[in-house]
Amino acid sequence: MWEESPLEDIMHSEFKKRGIEAERQWLVQPKGQSYFLDFALFAGDKKIDIECDGNQHRATQEAVEDDKKRDELLKGDGWTVLRFTWDEITQNLSECFQ
Repeated sequence: MWEESPLEDIMHSEFKKRGIEAERQWLVQPKGQSYFLDFALFAGDKKIDIECDGNQHRATQEAVEDDKKRDELLKGDGWTVLRFTWDEITQNLSECFQ
């Protein structure tokens, strides 16, 4: 099971509402590093990682650098990484799905 996140719950509900299949807390291991993606979407040969970033993701420079490193590893493994902030998800959810 995954740690409950109100942002992920909002996104998960919207995926379901729109009929979009999204795997929640999908384990990936690029270059031997283990990460759980908030949501993984698969369309043909395309792989999309959707991340729901709470305020802690930009709280420190270390957190920002960790996210950048993670994103680069994922991109190198063929993933497109999309990050959405607390404000984007809670105040303008429809734009996140554009």
